[in-house]
Amino acid sequence: MLPTSRQSISKTAGFTLIELLIAGVIVAILALVAIPSYSNYVRKGRRADAVTMLTRVQQAQAKYRANNTSYATLSSLSSADNSIAGTSDSGYYTIAVSGFDGSTCSGSASGNAYCVTATAVSSKSQQKDTGCTTLSLGILNSQVYQIPVASSSSACWAR
Repeated sequence: MLPTSRQSISKTAGFTLIELLIAGVIVAILALVAIPSYSNYVRKGRRADAVTMLTRVQQAQAKYRANNTSYATLSSLSSADNSIAGTSDSGYYTIAVSGFDGSTCSGSASGNAYCVTATAVSSKSQQKDTGCTTLSLGILNSQVYQIPVASSSSACWAR
C-alpha cells in the first residue's frame, strides 16, 4: 500500500542522492588507489613464470651438457626435452639461449658458458613490469649469474 499522508512518507527508509554520491566517490577513490597496486602485485607474481622457465632450461642444459661437449641451442633443447619451448608456460615471456662472456649475453652457447633470457611479450601486460621485462641467467664454468647485475635489478629476483 502507498502511504496516504505526508507524515507516513517521511518515515519511509532509504538513502538520499547525496549519500549515494558520497559513497560512490569513496568507492572510486579506493579503486584508484587499489587497482594500480593490485596490478603491480600481479606482474610481480607473473615473474615466477619466467623464473620457472629459466630454471627448466638451466636443468635441461645441465642434462644436455652431461652427454655432449657443449651447451645446446634452444631448438636442440626443445627436441631433446618436450617441456622446453620458445615461450613460457603462461605465454608472458619469450625464451632465448645465447652465449655468455661473464657479464653480457651474446653470440651462441659454448662448451663452458651460455645465457638463457626471458623477455616479456610486448603484446601482454607483463611488458609494463618496469625494469624487469628481461630476466637472464648466465652460466660460466658452472657459476650462475643473474643478469643484469645492477643493484636495481635485484628487486626483479624474489628470494
